[in-house]
Amino acid sequence: MLLISAYLNDIYSGLKTVAIGMKVTIRQMFRPTVTMHYPDERWEMPRAFRGLLKCDVETCIVCYQCAKACPVDCIIIEGEKRPDQGKGIFCTRFEIDYSKCMFCGLCTEPCPTEAIFHSHEYEIAAYGREDCIIEWTDFKVRNPWVTDDAKKELAKTRGTAVPKKGGAAPAPAAAATATAVAHAPAPATVDLVKPKPGQGIARTWVEPGCIVCDLCSATAPDVFALNDETSFVIENANYALANTDNIVKAAVECPVNVIKYELKPV
Repeated sequence: MLLISAYLNDIYSGLKTVAIGMKVTIRQMFRPTVTMHYPDERWEMPRAFRGLLKCDVETCIVCYQCAKACPVDCIIIEGEKRPDQGKGIFCTRFEIDYSKCMFCGLCTEPCPTEAIFHSHEYEIAAYGREDCIIEWTDFKVRNPWVTDDAKKELAKTRGTAVPKKGGAAPAPAAAATATAVAHAPAPATVDLVKPKPGQGIARTWVEPGCIVCDLCSATAPDVFALNDETSFVIENANYALANTDNIVKAAVECPVNVIKYELKPV
């Protein structure tokens, strides 16, 4: 009798266990499907997701801010002047070694034109380390978080054609503005004051924070020059009326807003 009782108890326990399991299974059968059929389907990443780094080299002004901010030195940048194509320095090499990159996002924060950005791509596995090095001058990408108006403004500043949709050319998220006030150095919070007709500039200067992008010296070469660390005002520079517009233009176009000027009394 004991053997029969144990046998029946095992059968009851087995049926009970199956019933509990089927209860969970049947309950889940009527719920929406949550399984993602990868790779045909992919989850939509949040806005702040830090995926594969990309660079729009048409927007890059070769200021080296991203390379300086990188804690693992995985970014290599080179550039050259092309007066026939526009002002400033144009990027000729933008290489990222993703075998070193730790996706910290530090390189994207100081970029004044938002040329370098994190995409939502996360499939970056490779068979060798050499495949993890990407030269972004070979590709044409755009920052999807930059507005069309900002792109047009940057294209106007660089003297280049506005890129077509899908071609890529982001610009500053907010237009950089210069500051000036008559008879006194301009604090950083004062809005741009343009010279009145016939009014010139008494003096101009460059505040700390220059990223050596060369836009000012390309716009007003008789007033601004640059070295390896910063741009500066040429000693005894000519502030004649012919250069007034160029100085104002250089101040307005400065991506980090470090060019200031003082107006002459009316």
